[in-house]
Amino acid sequence: MEPEKALAAPPRPSRLLCLGRQLGVQAVTGIRRDVTELMQGVSEVLCHGTAVVVQAG
Repeated sequence: MEPEKALAAPPRPSRLLCLGRQLGVQAVTGIRRDVTELMQGVSEVLCHGTAVVVQAG
């Protein structure tokens, strides 16, 4: 996927959320995607965010 198309696509952080749920995370905020074209036809897509656990005060 071309970097321009990947950035225009809607976010798909499903793996990020699945891993967070396994760790007991209740939410992920500040999700960001970075796309780097490594060579023609090969792109690296990274998705990261901040894991949140809400505790009653």
